[in-house]
Amino acid sequence: MKKFSLFLMFVAVSLFSFADNLTSLSVGDKVIMINADASKEFGGIAAFGSNKAGEAVDFTDAPAGVAPLEIVAGSADGSIAFKTGDEYLAWTSGNTLVTAAEVDASSSWTVTFEGEDATVANVGTPERILSYNSSNPRFACYGNTNQKRVQFVSAGEVTPVDPIAVESITLSESALELVEGQKSAKLTVTYAPANANEGKTITWSSDKEEVATVADGVVTAVAAGTATITATTENGKTATCAVTVTEKQ
Repeated sequence: MKKFSLFLMFVAVSLFSFADNLTSLSVGDKVIMINADASKEFGGIAAFGSNKAGEAVDFTDAPAGVAPLEIVAGSADGSIAFKTGDEYLAWTSGNTLVTAAEVDASSSWTVTFEGEDATVANVGTPERILSYNSSNPRFACYGNTNQKRVQFVSAGEVTPVDPIAVESITLSESALELVEGQKSAKLTVTYAPANANEGKTITWSSDKEEVATVADGVVTAVAAGTATITATTENGKTATCAVTVTEKQ
């Protein structure tokens, strides 16, 4: 099996320090995928609107995400697969990142490096790059390298933390006033306790989509009236925002 060079970081007390040079990555190693500035890690597959992608969770010296990714042999010569639980990270279509039950072309990747950043490309066509999107925080698959590429941290030096469930959430706005056709700034979610690491995926909904719709926290005013936007966590915690839409003059 061909080995891949991987840039590793190691834990020293509560700090991460970069290795001085590239080291080899072998089948059987376990790694955590992080973004370029080491502030977010891949935390599992989550729903983003009508698609799925890799959830970006805070990266610390005790990562809050799923179990580390195990490196296994890919379906093509020189490729690898990332095993998470009993399945493998895979690309289907568009930007969608999912998990697959088997190692095949959709779940096999090649890894190349430019400095510390890794380009993780799917096997097959069209080529998709597994990247971190900082403008819409998630790990997903893109048709170019304009997104932020990823780095990896050795999982052997990381101590997992116990799951901490979300107890409540609040939104950045409790009320919005919009004009027909207007879009809001993205509503952001604050979790309590602040160190919660389980159940953080949000589902957005509107009780009157003929008045206002919501996608990934952005509210779009449709027609004059009032609506309630609700954010719901995986474990059923909710927060709402009252929306008033006025007629466009």
